[in-house]
Amino acid sequence: MFIVDDRLQMKSNPNKTARAAIEDEYARKLLALCRKPLGSCEAGTLRSSLDVVRGETESIGKAHSAIASQVKSELEEPLVAFSGGMKERRKIVQNGIERLLKTKNQQTQAVNKVFRCLTPLDLILKHSNPDIGKR
Repeated sequence: MFIVDDRLQMKSNPNKTARAAIEDEYARKLLALCRKPLGSCEAGTLRSSLDVVRGETESIGKAHSAIASQVKSELEEPLVAFSGGMKERRKIVQNGIERLLKTKNQQTQAVNKVFRCLTPLDLILKHSNPDIGKR
């Protein structure tokens, strides 16, 4: 169990859930182990005991394979869909903010252009009498 937890923490593939990958790998290795001819040369109760161990190993491997597919279908696929939706929403909001920033920059440039055209005397007159520019 500790090995699985350590590998779960070390796994960093963003396209595949680490837990599902570990379960899938463990299931494949268990199923490969149960296909090996363990105890085929034995006789009697030892052979039947090893057959039981092989059968149990196969059932555990199939259970882990089912867990891996369940994790993929119940967790990975909805998370990928949610992540994609969040990216789309983020793009929409970001585009709106970029448009506002562009407008703000254009307005700032226009104000700076007007201030560059004014003489220091015009600025003093406008500050002392705000009604000068209203016509």
